[in-house]
Amino acid sequence: MSLRIKLFLGILLFFASTLSFFGYMAYDSAVQSGTARELALLQDLSGSLSRDLHTDIGDHPSEADIERWLTEFNSLHLAILITSGNRQWLSDAARNELPSVIRQQILTSTKSGSASVEQLSFVWDTSPVAGTPYTLSVIHRTNTHEVRTFFKRLELQLILSALIVVWVAIWGTQLIASLLEKLNSQKDKLQHQAMHDALTNLPNRAVMLDRLQVAMHDADRSKSELALLFIDLNRFKEINDTLGHHYGDLLLIEISRRLASGIRKTDTVARLGGDEFAVILGHISDEDATAMAAKLTNMIGQAIEINGNKLFVSGSIGIARYPTHAQDANTLVQYADVAMYAAKRSGIDFIIYDAKLDEYSREKLILSNDLRDAIKLGQLSVYYQPKIDIKTGAVIGGEALLRWKHATLGFISPDRFIPLAEQSGLIRPLTEFVLETAMPDLQKLLREGHDMSFAINLSAVSLQDPELANMLLNAVKKSHIPPSRVVLEITETAVMDKSIQTREVLQALDGLGFHISMDDFGTGHSSLVNLRLLPLQEIKVDRSFVMNMQRNEDDATIVRTIVNLGHSLGKKVVAEGVESEAILQTLTSFGCDIAQGYYFSKPIPFDTFKLWLDANSGAQKTARLPSAEPVIQETSVLLSQLAK
Repeated sequence: MSLRIKLFLGILLFFASTLSFFGYMAYDSAVQSGTARELALLQDLSGSLSRDLHTDIGDHPSEADIERWLTEFNSLHLAILITSGNRQWLSDAARNELPSVIRQQILTSTKSGSASVEQLSFVWDTSPVAGTPYTLSVIHRTNTHEVRTFFKRLELQLILSALIVVWVAIWGTQLIASLLEKLNSQKDKLQHQAMHDALTNLPNRAVMLDRLQVAMHDADRSKSELALLFIDLNRFKEINDTLGHHYGDLLLIEISRRLASGIRKTDTVARLGGDEFAVILGHISDEDATAMAAKLTNMIGQAIEINGNKLFVSGSIGIARYPTHAQDANTLVQYADVAMYAAKRSGIDFIIYDAKLDEYSREKLILSNDLRDAIKLGQLSVYYQPKIDIKTGAVIGGEALLRWKHATLGFISPDRFIPLAEQSGLIRPLTEFVLETAMPDLQKLLREGHDMSFAINLSAVSLQDPELANMLLNAVKKSHIPPSRVVLEITETAVMDKSIQTREVLQALDGLGFHISMDDFGTGHSSLVNLRLLPLQEIKVDRSFVMNMQRNEDDATIVRTIVNLGHSLGKKVVAEGVESEAILQTLTSFGCDIAQGYYFSKPIPFDTFKLWLDANSGAQKTARLPSAEPVIQETSVLLSQLAK
C-alpha cells in the first residue's frame, strides 16, 4: 500500500474520528443544553402559574374551581398537573399526551426532574401553591429523540470518502443549528406564556409587578408620581353564568382591547385574573389619574355586541398613588385593591385610596379570622323563634337563627359576620354547624309529639355550592327527619339575581322533598311570572311593612295585597315582625296564615324554646310569653352556596 493511499486513508480516518468525536460532543451538548433550558423555563413558569392559581381560586378551592382553572390552558397545549396527596387534576394536553408512568414519577418528585419513556423524554418542575394543599407541575416533552434521530444518520461506514463525511458534517451543522433554533423558539414561546395572560395576551400579574417596580424607580429619578388603578368588572359573573364561558371570554377580550386602546403607549395594562385588571400610569397628576379612570369606566360601560347579543358591564376602579400613599410595590397594590373594593361596595365608578378604607378592611380581616376561630372553639349557637298558625293559635314551627358571642365584643350581629363568611369561604362550616345543631333539635321535638318544622335560610351565594344539597340530605337522614319538615328560606333579592339558575336549583330541592319559602317579600323586584314558576310553598312578608301597618296605611295596603297575591298563587303567607296584639288582629282580618315576631317570643336558645313550646302546647289562642334571654338583634342565618 502506497504512502499516498495510507495518507489518504489516515486523513479520512482522522476526519471520520474527529467528526465522530465532535458529533458526539455536539449531540451531548444539544441534549444537555436543551434540557437545562427547558427546565429553567419550566421552573419560572410553574412558580408563576402557582401564584396565579392561588390568586384566582383562593386558599380553599373546590374541584370544580381547579378544573375550570385548568381549562384556560387547553388552547395553549400546555401540560399542567395539579396534585393533592394521591389526587391529580390534568389539563387536556397532560391528559392526552402524558404517559401514566411519568405522572407517577411527578407525584413522588418534590421540585424538578426528567425521565424517558421509550423514545420520548420529559422534564418537569413542581411548585407548591401557597396557602393550599396543592402542588402544580408543568411538564414538557423534550426534543432529545429528534437529536438522537439526527445523529443516528451520521453513523456512516468508514468506507465513505472524506468528501461525503465533510458534506454530512456541513449539513449536520445546519440541522443542529435548526434544532437549537427550535429550542430557542420554544423557550421564547414558554417565556411569553409565563409572562402573558393566555386569553387576552395582556401582561400578567408577575409582569405587572416587575413593571411597577421599574415605574417606581423611574418616578424616583424624575421626582414625579405614578398611579396604580385596579379594575373589577360588575355583572361579569352574571353574564358568564347565564350565557356561558365562551361569551365571558369574548367579553374579557373586548374589555382588554378597550383598556389597551384607552391608555398611553408608556402605560401598562395587565390582567390579574378573572375579571380583574390593573393599569400603571407613570408621570401623572391626581387630576389626570381621575380623568383616566373616568375615561376607562366610560369605555368599559359601552355596549358590547357578541353573536347578536348586546351585553353591558361596568367597572369599579380603585386608585393608589406612589409615593403619596405607599413607598413600596406590594403596599401600593394592596391599597389599590382596598380602594377598588370600596368603589364596588359603594356602587360608584372609582375611589382614590384613603387610610380610613384600609382601617375598615383590616377590621374585617381581624373579624374574619376571629370567626374562623369561633367555629373551632364553639362560640356559635343556634336560637329559635316560633311561627304561629294565626287561625288555630298552634305553634307550627320555628326559624333557626345563628348567633355569635365574641369573646371580647359580645354578641355580634349576623349582618356583620355573615358577609365575611361568604367572602372568606367559611359559609360551608357555618352550614354544617347549623344543620348539625338544628336537625337533632327538631328530631327531639318531633319525638315528643310536636307537629312542626324548622326554617333554615339560604343566601344568594348559597346557590353556587354543589355540596349543599348533599349536606341537607345527609343532615335529615342522620336525624331521621322527613325533608318536608325543613323549610328553606331564600330572600327575594337572591331569587331575582339569577332567576333561571335559581329556578332549577329550587326545583331540584323541591323534588327532594324540601319546602321552599321566599323571605323578605316586598323588598326586591320579583317578577310575577318568576313567582308563579318557582316551586314555593310560602311567602314571608318583610317585617318592615308589618311593623309599620298601624302607623302607615300604605304599608297595611301592601301587606293585604301580598296576602291576596300569595293566596291567589296557592301559597301560604307568613308575616314577620308581629310585635303587638293590634298587628295580629289586622293580619287576622287580612286572612294571613302564619305570624312570627316578638309578640310571641324573641329568638331564644333551644332549651328555653322547648320550655316555651311545652307551655303553649294545647293553647287555643296565641299569647305572648317573654323570652328568658336578653334581646339580641335578629337576623336570618345564611347557609352555604348551592350550584347546579
